[in-house]
Amino acid sequence: LYLATDPDREGEAISWHLLESIKPPKGMPVHRVLFNEITPSGIQKAMAAPTVINKKLVDAQRARRVLDRLVGYKVSQVLWDKVRRGLSAGRVQSVAVRLIVDREREIEAFNPVEYWVLKGRFAAKTPPAFWMKLTRLSGSPVQLGNKETKTRISSEKQAHALRDMIVAAAWKVTSLETKEKKRNPAAPFNTAKLQQEAAQKLRMSVTRTMQNAQRLYEGVDFGEGPVGLITYMRTDSPRLAPEAVTAIRELVADRYGKDYVPAKARVYKGKAAAQDAHEAIRPTDITRTPESMKNRLEPDQFRLYALIWRRTVASQMESAIFDETVVEAETKLPSGEAAAFEAKGEIERFPGWLVVYRAAQEEQKAEDINETTVAEEGEEEAVGLPALKVGMPLKLEHLDTDQQFTKPPARFSEATLVKELEEDGIGRPSTYASIIATIQDRDYVKKHEGRFKPTELGCVVTDLLVQGFQELMEPTYTSGLEGQLDRVEEGDLTFLKAMKDFYGPFEKLLARAGKDMLNLKAGIPAGVECKKCKAPMLKRIGKNGLFLGCSRYPECDHTEELEKLEEPEDAPECPLCGSTPMNLRKGQFGPFWACTNYPA
Repeated sequence: LYLATDPDREGEAISWHLLESIKPPKGMPVHRVLFNEITPSGIQKAMAAPTVINKKLVDAQRARRVLDRLVGYKVSQVLWDKVRRGLSAGRVQSVAVRLIVDREREIEAFNPVEYWVLKGRFAAKTPPAFWMKLTRLSGSPVQLGNKETKTRISSEKQAHALRDMIVAAAWKVTSLETKEKKRNPAAPFNTAKLQQEAAQKLRMSVTRTMQNAQRLYEGVDFGEGPVGLITYMRTDSPRLAPEAVTAIRELVADRYGKDYVPAKARVYKGKAAAQDAHEAIRPTDITRTPESMKNRLEPDQFRLYALIWRRTVASQMESAIFDETVVEAETKLPSGEAAAFEAKGEIERFPGWLVVYRAAQEEQKAEDINETTVAEEGEEEAVGLPALKVGMPLKLEHLDTDQQFTKPPARFSEATLVKELEEDGIGRPSTYASIIATIQDRDYVKKHEGRFKPTELGCVVTDLLVQGFQELMEPTYTSGLEGQLDRVEEGDLTFLKAMKDFYGPFEKLLARAGKDMLNLKAGIPAGVECKKCKAPMLKRIGKNGLFLGCSRYPECDHTEELEKLEEPEDAPECPLCGSTPMNLRKGQFGPFWACTNYPA
């Protein structure tokens, strides 16, 4: 009996359950075969070296399933009791929603700060003219983005005063430095990185990415039966098998030349917490180029295969080499301040791995060059520079003053949410597609222009869960729990010990939440009367969020929309200390008045 389910926790558990159900005759040999690719050679190699079911993996899968059900069932029941039926919570999904809610509140609380950027077009003896930015005043860096610096040009008046002095000044090159800059290729894809890159470059959702990767792994029929085109797509490792590295280096030498093959093969290491059970996601046969596969695959499958192929090939190529020149022009202004403008120029000396992307078809080239050469956040975009030397006079031909404002953090996209979850150790990449689908299906978040915005329901449920299950809702706690589950997989912790360590504290959390958590189902006094029967109105939650409902329901079914937070013309004075005016603030259950002297 050969058991050949997927080579992961779930696959191992399925094999174990199959064995329990089949109950083979006593004495029948039972083998567990593991293959990372569905190819003739991959299957033959696995069949030639069978192993046994890994009980540690089975226990690890069981532990995750039990924990997820404990948290999901028990915490969801509290929400049913305290808010309304049909709501759900989860060990990972609730923390993911909290990340989105917290980000939205950062955005709401953000106060933009005005700053001005001065940009001049300078000309030397020979063309081309080039643009430089004012980067320093009196030796202090000038603010050019969100990062706060000691010196900020904060108003149009200040910007124009500087402009008048700068235009009247004489300029020359005071510093010129050229140095070699290497740009290394990225590591081969693991699951999380593939999800992020496909979302960013192919506009492919995490769910679609995993569906297409599954089809590429399961294989395409070329006339002699299905052949898997990529290795197993659920992995946390960037490692490549030695035979794959050899094949890639040979292809690079044949296709691009020996100069593009590094003297030593590149070795990529995963994170310390990575299980490294499977190698990176790569083509099973690197000679199957994207061009040769275009007419054999569906459009989405082809685009994903091309993304994986190029990333894999580039990962074993030489670095791209550039000469980066930084030029600075400085002068003393009439005000006595020293002003310095700066520009960066870049000349490519050797394209290295970039040729993989430049050789692609034109429409894909536009996407993939972005993928690999875009400047890091905060880096200046390189400009073309003429021949320059220190002491050379420069003519300021034009000066722009540009008003800008600091920007709030961006809402999460699928790519950035996956990145955040991965970096925080929340959940596992193989579960991200279902998590992202679930939080949308539950109406906790919605997509707005490709980014996640929490619904009112998502905000309210998150606030209640943080109030009642503070520890459970902390990303660090969820990450630590993942570490405990990994220990079960490694055999350092038994299933029973893991369950006992979790359930004792969890039971106390449940009891406390049942007692202390606000009861929205019962309603929260709103401080206003029902317009129909004069009874007190209560804040309640429905499928569309918070609303005002009569406390005499169902005898009186009067409801009203909860008023939006609007600052009235006459704010009341504080009834305790007499301070005026009070501030109208927005809390988790609607607007309220707060004393300006709080917390005094």
